[in-house]
Amino acid sequence: MDAVIDAAVVGVPAHEALRGGGTFVALVAPFAPPPLRATTVIVQEVFADGGRLAELAALVDAGRITLRIQETLPLADIAVAHELTAKGGLRGKLVLSPGLLP
Repeated sequence: MDAVIDAAVVGVPAHEALRGGGTFVALVAPFAPPPLRATTVIVQEVFADGGRLAELAALVDAGRITLRIQETLPLADIAVAHELTAKGGLRGKLVLSPGLLP
């Protein structure tokens, strides 16, 4: 491979699939392998911005943003959610909630 993006945090085994001189992108810094065979290792971490999330929640609460939710299901009904999505025709998003009881 010319490049690997390690979204599954596999680390060194994923890096071994890389050709000499290739580029490896780690998404979690502690799991970035050292450069081997003249490869380039890049760490690209993403951090949540809690302030922006609070700002979006305030816009929803104020009615300035409308969420389109088709249905809220308990997490145990994930197979149902997959079936509904595969069928198509949803007018909003499906929400899976670990706190709901089936």
